[in-house]
Amino acid sequence: MQQYSEATIGLRNNISTPSTREKRGTDPLDLVEPIKQNYGHAAAPLTAHGAVIIMNKNFSTGFLFVNKTSSSDVLTRSYKTEERFTILSHVQKRRRQNGREKKTEPWSSYTSCMVPTSQAESPSNVEEERQENQQDTTQDPLETPIIRSSPRLPHTYPANNGADPFHCTVVGSDAYTHSMLRYAFSHVAKKTFLAEAFSLPSVQPNGRPMRHAHIMDERLKCCVNDDMLMYSTLAYGSSCMAWSVGKYEDNKPPEYFTGKALQAMRMRLSRTNLNQTPDIWLLLSIYALTITEFWSAVPELWTKCPPRYISVLNSDKRSRLEAARIHMRALVSVVDNAGGWKDVNPYVLESSVLADKYLAIYQMTTPVIPLTWDPGRMPKARQNEFPINPNSVLPQLGKKLLQIPMCQELTDVIKDVIDFSRVAYCTWSCVDMLTALDENWLFLRNQALVYRLLSFSDSLGNVENCVRLTTLLFMLNATEYHGAYVSARTTLQYLTAALIHARLWEEGFENGILFWCLCTGAMTTERSHEKEWFQSMLIKFFKSLNSVWVKQVFREDLEAYLFLAAKQDTQLSNLIDNLSATTQALPDQLT
Repeated sequence: MQQYSEATIGLRNNISTPSTREKRGTDPLDLVEPIKQNYGHAAAPLTAHGAVIIMNKNFSTGFLFVNKTSSSDVLTRSYKTEERFTILSHVQKRRRQNGREKKTEPWSSYTSCMVPTSQAESPSNVEEERQENQQDTTQDPLETPIIRSSPRLPHTYPANNGADPFHCTVVGSDAYTHSMLRYAFSHVAKKTFLAEAFSLPSVQPNGRPMRHAHIMDERLKCCVNDDMLMYSTLAYGSSCMAWSVGKYEDNKPPEYFTGKALQAMRMRLSRTNLNQTPDIWLLLSIYALTITEFWSAVPELWTKCPPRYISVLNSDKRSRLEAARIHMRALVSVVDNAGGWKDVNPYVLESSVLADKYLAIYQMTTPVIPLTWDPGRMPKARQNEFPINPNSVLPQLGKKLLQIPMCQELTDVIKDVIDFSRVAYCTWSCVDMLTALDENWLFLRNQALVYRLLSFSDSLGNVENCVRLTTLLFMLNATEYHGAYVSARTTLQYLTAALIHARLWEEGFENGILFWCLCTGAMTTERSHEKEWFQSMLIKFFKSLNSVWVKQVFREDLEAYLFLAAKQDTQLSNLIDNLSATTQALPDQLT
């Protein structure tokens, strides 16, 4: 060990002479080359205070020995900015230089600093190492410091960060891109898919494995050599990050990535046989553009962004909605030409259905994707495997609602909504028994019921239409995440118009159904003028009845129509608190 220290001290003294500094400058990185010239080895990183890193090849374990002066610090973990910057700057500079000298691979046009595997074991490198070993044997070991390089490792990973392929793409190695994608494909995706399966509030996203985690990871990995997938994913991620947490970049907004993705997608479609099994990454790219355009067409989502950007979205709202529908029709066309949705990956199907559903709700139109994927009711055999029988829970749910005269088609949908609510409550109450197939059924069944509510023609009567929209609003209120709540605010506008058109104060509009419609509308979580209207109408309704209500009565009367206390109790409590603070019409015992 004493030999290493003396050799290192000799090196330090040799490279730190005033004449060397005058020739090379004062930057410690300039002192690296004399070592390489004198000893034929790649230089080791230097600290700002003269610490030298030496790799000893004689040790099979590949230990790293560091000799430092008393003023040196902990190398790359140093709190001294200059010392840390010197080491990292040198390493990155040499890495990029080596990357430019390597021959390119097909995927290299999409990356900035990838190290090909073939170069690590190339003949030129082997020959260079052999010559270095020969040179070492001809020199006096007492005069020559032992500086050996570590064994070359296969570089099959991105040079910056092997765990994150986006850290080396053309978008640059910035922390914003890293956090943007991780946020979009971890926090947001987990919460969305769990909520859309009608889970209970007690089930947390981090406490349950994500059933689509594998394909999400594959999606990120494939972005390294697929520019279409990369740009569409970045458009999706940047848009999601902007509206959900307010992180928005002016120099590269979602529109920048959308434009790049469209160019790559046109080229992909031009050389794709649309009659073959659809490429999963092509479908995901079209979906990503669809949902990105839709998000940009909903200014209500972007409350956390600067007002100037929201005003831009408002001015271009109609064209963005049309662009989203064009992308959705293109997605359906590609899938139909390849044989339909039966062979499409579940992650692609569920993601596409979500985008289509919320686009249809926002415009209150029939969805584009045909309803060929409805799983139907859960088999009785599977229901009996759960300790809680759905027929024994929520016995009063929907009883009075089914007594209202309605067309048979709407009655069937209401019955299925009631059945689904009971099954979802039972299965999520036994979450340890819930499988990925069960969760897939819950997800698709929830979406299928919303599809059916959206697909009614204009032939419904006034009261029937109010029931349809309030049922839709109930399902959105009970789907606990921000996207569903924003869509509930949109649905509230259509329900307001339907109630006014139905002349809700005239005789014949039963008090129970009116109470349910007004309460469901007033329980929406997003602030809006329509919500205030529903609250004022609810106060007027109480005054007209001259009745005293308590919270338990609220629950019982609402459950007889459609209300889930396990999912909506907080919404009801907030409603009563707001009404109590607004007017003296409600007594103190309501709270």
